[in-house]
Amino acid sequence: YEAGTYTVTATLGNVSSDAVVKVAPRDVRRATTTLGRLPISKNLVAEFWPHPNGKNAYLTTIGDKVYALDIADPANPRITDSITADARVINDFMSTPDGKFGVFTREGASTRRNGIVVVSLEDPAHPKPISEYTETVTGGVHSTFIYTQPKFGTHVYLTDDATGSMRVIDLNDPKVPKEVARWQTERPSGRTLHDLEVKDGLAYLSYWDDGLVVLDVGNGVKGGTPTKPMLVSQFRYDLDSLYKNVEREGGAGFIRGTHTAWRQGKYVFLGD
Repeated sequence: YEAGTYTVTATLGNVSSDAVVKVAPRDVRRATTTLGRLPISKNLVAEFWPHPNGKNAYLTTIGDKVYALDIADPANPRITDSITADARVINDFMSTPDGKFGVFTREGASTRRNGIVVVSLEDPAHPKPISEYTETVTGGVHSTFIYTQPKFGTHVYLTDDATGSMRVIDLNDPKVPKEVARWQTERPSGRTLHDLEVKDGLAYLSYWDDGLVVLDVGNGVKGGTPTKPMLVSQFRYDLDSLYKNVEREGGAGFIRGTHTAWRQGKYVFLGD
């Protein structure tokens, strides 16, 4: 944090060595300031999603609750309501672009029927569950992304914990969600899909060992639609070389690779 000249000393057993390091000022273009904070005492917090109106938001937990927040005054965020669901983890929450409905995920339900819950955001401060979809994703859903296209309407793209596949759920009637497509890599075992984003009709799938997968779900580049996703490309890197030391210490069989992906302009940023 402080620019200047420093002496760094390294010692191993009875061997010691010094080096002089010149530290330049940090290249900070914009400082951040904490405006407010909302402590949550009963659960660990998982994800945050702001409502399109900019006044409300939703907070999920490593537990069984989703909190509805009032963030109109950033210095004083407050809880306006909550939803309790049968889950050990409610990881993701996202609203439709028009802000009328939302979806949250469930993992670890006592009934072993997880999937997603659809909520009405007619009153954004007080979300109300109106339906759920569990039929083909009882094993758990970790991440979702809601995407609306004028030609195809609104769909939920989600990760299926049990099979490592992507499922597409038609949300044009939020009270009757239904699966319309499924896509997965050809890996015979260890297939794990962690996250996804949809932009300009292209779905960016973070597929752990299988890297980044890009699908056409309405862009037109490969003739894909929400009901018939088509592969555009796949980007993988040398995981065996990159994680050689990790495997030596922890053993084989762990998942590694692309954890999340976010597109900005002509670039996709990958979290490894």
